[in-house]
Amino acid sequence: MNMLAIVLSRKDFRDYDQIISVYTQEKGKMSLLVRGVKKIVSKNSAYLEPFSIVNITVEKGKEVDYLTRVQSENYLCGIRENLQKSLVATYIVSLVDKLFSEGEVDNKFFSFLQNFLVYLDSLKDLNDKMTVFILDVFAVNLLSFLGFKLSSDEKIINSEFLTYIQVFESAHSPRRARQGGQGLISSSLLQNDPFDTSSSCREVVYKGDLSEIFSLNFEVDLAKKIHKVVYNFLVHYTERKIVDWAKTCVV
Repeated sequence: MNMLAIVLSRKDFRDYDQIISVYTQEKGKMSLLVRGVKKIVSKNSAYLEPFSIVNITVEKGKEVDYLTRVQSENYLCGIRENLQKSLVATYIVSLVDKLFSEGEVDNKFFSFLQNFLVYLDSLKDLNDKMTVFILDVFAVNLLSFLGFKLSSDEKIINSEFLTYIQVFESAHSPRRARQGGQGLISSSLLQNDPFDTSSSCREVVYKGDLSEIFSLNFEVDLAKKIHKVVYNFLVHYTERKIVDWAKTCVV
């Protein structure tokens, strides 16, 4: 079977083989065995680096499926040539690998992840504030796709900032349907915009335009508050040990 995939991680298996974790458009997250990929003569190794966008061929096995062919769709050179962007992209795919279960298919999330990486690739420079904000935006939207919601009466955090950084909503996500998720932005928040009385910013949110989202200019103090909100939100709802990207993804 041929699939479009985004590489999430790779780990050694036996002497020359590796297990590659990918998120595919057709099957969701998959773990695939790649034989001989660690050999010097292997043609596949370079294409299977994390956050590569690739076309792959998968063959069904008795215990594990095999990746038998890979062709680069987008190597994202703009990310790989920049340390700051590489740290961001690596963190993004590692978070997907950690929080998604195998076999949960969401075409909208695949498109979101692909578009997010391509947009990151296109950016010229990242300062520290932008680096953290990009990952804040990604984390909020990732949780939306996983089916977690945030209402205005949550006690854990002040949720008013999230009206600015919700890009997409996956209303038909399998996990969302099971958990009754309703998205991250409550109607009361939309009616009470603490920063702007106009609807322009909310329209940016609903259009899902990353360039407009990242053009929002927050003061440093507000940016720190936004990050604290999002990070606490992520840790609380996933109940996982998550490394704070503000400490690990800033050069």
